[in-house]
Amino acid sequence: MYRVALFSLILCASSIDAATISHERLDDGTELILITGDIKSGDEATFKQLAIQYDKALVGLSSNGGALIPALDIGTALHLRGFDTAVIAGNQCASACALIWAGGTNRYLVKGGRVGFHASYIDAAGGVVETGLGNALVGRYLTQLGFSERAIIFATATHPNSIAWIGEEKDAELSGFSFNFRIPSDDNVKQTPVAMVAEPKAAGPYKVVQGWSLYRYSDNCLGIAVYKLGNLAVRYDAKPHTTTVAFSYPDGTSLSEGDEKTIAMYLVKQDGSLDSGWKSLKFTTRIIGNKPLLTSPKLLDPAFSDLHSAKTVGFFYNDKLILSFDLKGLGAALDEIKQCSMQVNNLNPRDVFAN
Repeated sequence: MYRVALFSLILCASSIDAATISHERLDDGTELILITGDIKSGDEATFKQLAIQYDKALVGLSSNGGALIPALDIGTALHLRGFDTAVIAGNQCASACALIWAGGTNRYLVKGGRVGFHASYIDAAGGVVETGLGNALVGRYLTQLGFSERAIIFATATHPNSIAWIGEEKDAELSGFSFNFRIPSDDNVKQTPVAMVAEPKAAGPYKVVQGWSLYRYSDNCLGIAVYKLGNLAVRYDAKPHTTTVAFSYPDGTSLSEGDEKTIAMYLVKQDGSLDSGWKSLKFTTRIIGNKPLLTSPKLLDPAFSDLHSAKTVGFFYNDKLILSFDLKGLGAALDEIKQCSMQVNNLNPRDVFAN
């Protein structure tokens, strides 16, 4: 019975695809390990193989949970190595992911992010049943990390169908989980990528290229970079040769879902000259996580090549600058995105007509 219950815990809430675990080095030299998507058996080995390469690292988390045992192993491993953990604005880390976050030597929960706990469970008769064994494992794990009884109760008291969230500074005392509300880093450093486009087939990036997190969908591919003032995404569909640009605009609180705004996109080329050929574009507003995302229409060539050769992009509304972004690394990311999109569309890369 014990072995059956333990095996159920390993499988509980896991998905077909394992979490995406990747690494990048930030501009200030910080080693950043990203864990996105559902936690599954085997992810603990992947994490350990990557983590052993670094003496110090920050582990960025964005996950709805997954399997308990691998999560506890990951949390223990990063704690023993003295790694820090972080959930940034726009991201959430729930269930098994929250236990990984708890393992950080320093835990960061940036305003706008949230971490959620609930009791352990197994699937039974089409529903979820709380398991004392799982809660006992969680209690032992948190005790070994040095947490108080208050934290253990907070992490295991909520029914599996609900989540007890923490996301404000005041929640530290209530929950028993102390954390910092700000990551001590250069404000200009790109932070952990967050999913700007809610599509279930891309729970996490499949690759990170020069700071751009790449996502693969059924007929197109997407690159996202995250900056201090907003996120920038470039999507490419190789079949109709269209490129879509999107950027988040946290200050646009007056915007509502479906709003259309005429925006000009100006590009600064590598030689410093200005490309002002993309004017009067109808950007459509989407509200994701209470934050506006402005998305361009599908742009035909030469949009792809223009972005590929640009070093800066600026977006203007009524001749006023909304946001501008440094496009460092975008050229290399777009090369990968194009190959990705051709693959998902089953196009022959040697077919000149497909290019």
